[in-house]
Amino acid sequence: MMNTPQPDYNMKIIPLTEQVFRWYILEDYSYERKILASIKYTRRFTGERLDPLEIKSIIEMARWAPSIGNIQPWELIIVDDPMEIHRVARLHPAGRVFEKAGVLIFIVTDPEQSPHHIIDGGSLMAYLCLAASIKGYAVMILNLNNDPVIKSELNIPPSKYLLGLVAIGKEAGASPIMPRKSIDMITYHNKYGLRR
Repeated sequence: MMNTPQPDYNMKIIPLTEQVFRWYILEDYSYERKILASIKYTRRFTGERLDPLEIKSIIEMARWAPSIGNIQPWELIIVDDPMEIHRVARLHPAGRVFEKAGVLIFIVTDPEQSPHHIIDGGSLMAYLCLAASIKGYAVMILNLNNDPVIKSELNIPPSKYLLGLVAIGKEAGASPIMPRKSIDMITYHNKYGLRR
């Protein structure tokens, strides 16, 4: 009988190497805020493909995104063939930014299922970004606003709405941490315009 090593529950968890700098900068944050604030948004991918099991794992985590009434009025189109990624990239003005992503995940929503399909699709988009980041990947998001050219290229039925895409992949070089507005700048109390 083989001796299976027992986990050391006192062991300090070390973040992924490419996230060490981000975690160092955010060391005064709680664990949860570190995860959310360490999502890596990039405009430069290496072109390295993602393992299909990694893609499936990201989607498995993201599918738990909340939706109003739990309707989940979304479907995903996974484009992981480099030739197809390049073909779709040529159809959009910002295509150069995502043409070297490892995978493109298009979010398609259904207005007939829910009048809140855009909000729900945005929720899924955020969860895809978070799930990819937890797995150590960088992301880039793009609003497609029912782009007719890309919609046609992907054979999306007219009744569906092409919300946007999440490009996921390995980052080509470190990106700076994007500054965020302070809580005081974005919050009011009880009525718009009232600050504490």
